[in-house]
Amino acid sequence: MKRFYAGVMHPQIAIWLWPILSMGLLLVLAVFYNRAFCGGPLLDMKGYLIPAIYGSTLGLASAAWYRRSMFLFRESQERGLGYKKLNRRYELILQGTNEGIYEIDCYGKCLFINHAALKILGYQEVEILGKNIHDLIHNHERWGESYMNSPCLFLEVIKKRSEASFYDEIMIRKDGTRLIAEIRAYPVFDKEGDFIVVIFHDATNEKQLQQRIHHMANFDELTGLVSRSSFEKNLQSMIRDAHENNKSHALLYIDIDQFKIVNDIAGHVAGDILLQKFSSHLIKFIRQADVLGRLGGDEFGLILNNLKLEDLYLYITKLQEHVGSFLFEWDEDSFKVGLSIGICLLDKQILNATQALKRADQACCLSKESGRNQYLVFNSDDPDFCTMNKHMGWVAQINKALNENRFFLRRQSIERLSNRKKNLDRFEILLSMRDHTGEVLPPGNFLPAAERYNLMPLIDSMVVQKSFEWMDDNSEKIESLDFLSINLSGDSISDENFRQYLQSELEKRHTIAHKICFEITETVAIQKMHKVVEFLRNMRRLGCRFALDDFGSGMASFAYLKYLPVNFVKIDGSFIRDIKNNPLSREIVESMHRIARVMRISTIAEHAEDEETVAILRQIGIDFVQGYVIDKPSPLSETFHVE
Repeated sequence: MKRFYAGVMHPQIAIWLWPILSMGLLLVLAVFYNRAFCGGPLLDMKGYLIPAIYGSTLGLASAAWYRRSMFLFRESQERGLGYKKLNRRYELILQGTNEGIYEIDCYGKCLFINHAALKILGYQEVEILGKNIHDLIHNHERWGESYMNSPCLFLEVIKKRSEASFYDEIMIRKDGTRLIAEIRAYPVFDKEGDFIVVIFHDATNEKQLQQRIHHMANFDELTGLVSRSSFEKNLQSMIRDAHENNKSHALLYIDIDQFKIVNDIAGHVAGDILLQKFSSHLIKFIRQADVLGRLGGDEFGLILNNLKLEDLYLYITKLQEHVGSFLFEWDEDSFKVGLSIGICLLDKQILNATQALKRADQACCLSKESGRNQYLVFNSDDPDFCTMNKHMGWVAQINKALNENRFFLRRQSIERLSNRKKNLDRFEILLSMRDHTGEVLPPGNFLPAAERYNLMPLIDSMVVQKSFEWMDDNSEKIESLDFLSINLSGDSISDENFRQYLQSELEKRHTIAHKICFEITETVAIQKMHKVVEFLRNMRRLGCRFALDDFGSGMASFAYLKYLPVNFVKIDGSFIRDIKNNPLSREIVESMHRIARVMRISTIAEHAEDEETVAILRQIGIDFVQGYVIDKPSPLSETFHVE
């Protein structure tokens, strides 16, 4: 029965079945009506026509109405089911997101909160819903003060009727801890009332990372002082202030004297702790308006704000006294600290921070060279600063010449004055450089700058390489070669990388190492006695010979000679040039030769310019002579076909 009812009531069946049933029902009623009231015959079709038309029309109309009603009903059911599925989907999205979301009414009462928000805040849902959420989680200013009695910032979005974003807002977890949140609030207006949807996430880690990055960019990690980049910004600001407001500021470039000694004796850990303690000691002295920063290594910068020139020297004197009271102790060692200070006045001649730092650095270098624990004000008219600027200009040219292979080697013969082994070749390797136009520049132009700015290890490595290449390419000439002399600087001897490179190259050429003589100046030998003696002994084991250059230029030449295992002494040219006119020079040369002979060391006289000088040197008994009278320097390539 139910199946029949369901079939009859189906809209698609009802649309054709209902008119037939309706027409049949009216026809039956018409028969009874005709029989009962009209007495008409049963088959009188005329009496049934009108009921049949009305019946079918009524059936069709009712079927159509029923079909439409059922369609709307089912459509409403399907739409409701779709809405229910859609709401469920949205609820899953809201609950599944990592961002906290909650809804409040215009009074701050929480109407909805998702799982992420509960997890971030540490609450249960029953502890939040229906409560004033502002009093629970959002009642503190960014700096931590409570504003519980003040209206919540989020409620302002309803008044303004526009969404709003809040950064670095403080929220309070259930356990009382604070978090930094980034929040977006959206107003919602409908017939049920006004609401606010709040979306937030915990940005505490992000903000802490940003703060750490900001701190690392602006403060030195080791000492806690202002970093170099931040210091330069402050310096630029001071320069601008000096220009615009005619203020008197000064920049101090500070270098700790003998800091390397602490690293060498006590180690780098001790050096780092020294820098930390020294920074803490120094910052106690500076004024609140001044800026102290670490520029790198053991170098510091100090900007003196609005300090007149007449007060500057008194300030620095007191600064040195303050630093003089600092004593660094490490294990059983104690270290006093001194400062070399370069000063640049921030007047209208200073255009930017780079220029100011460069001038202060130059002044600091000169103060260090003048004896350490000194201070010096930059003065562009001072000859020492002019020389330094000239040397700095050469640095770029030297590096460019090295990259472009514009250095080349020359040779100058060294002749034996006696007849023994006169047929053997001996010469010194000399270095020259071409400028960008091809003009040849003598070593005296660029070598002082290279020595001052520690470029000699690079240059000496290049000279050694080219000299050894000649020996490799001219093996047929090695038999007639007594020795080839190569100059080495003190910086190269002290450089571990250079020493390793030289030893490696000599081990490859162990059969001809005895043909190589290295020249070291007397000044370097005395200043770096320990390193030089160690270097000489290591190289002599490989077969190399050594010459002590510029012998006699120092006051303690004879005293140190007995400690240096050298084969030759090259008597300083200042004694040779005037030996024929100055009896004292002749006596000094004779004494040098006698002492060298006792020590079985050969003597070489350089800068011999004429035959009369050579005759005197032969008479004294000098072993070898070098100078223009014997041979003028010529390119090594012209003689030996290699550069």
